[in-house]
Amino acid sequence: MRWIIFSFIGILLGYAIGVAAGAALTAALSTNNHDRTLEIAMTAFFFTGPVGAVLGIVVTMGVMLFRKRPEDRP
Repeated sequence: MRWIIFSFIGILLGYAIGVAAGAALTAALSTNNHDRTLEIAMTAFFFTGPVGAVLGIVVTMGVMLFRKRPEDRP
């Protein structure tokens, strides 16, 4: 049960960070002047958000797999 909760939190945090980073990078680096807000929204929600979610679950699983359990500590 703990795995599911932490995985869900990792996905949500990764998605939120991915959306924020994608929006900031697209706003700063895009040369599109016609529909800049649409480009920012689409890039953030449909590309960098899901990439962030995948990275979030990978980091969460890595932390949960490689941390020491209390009974394994000296």
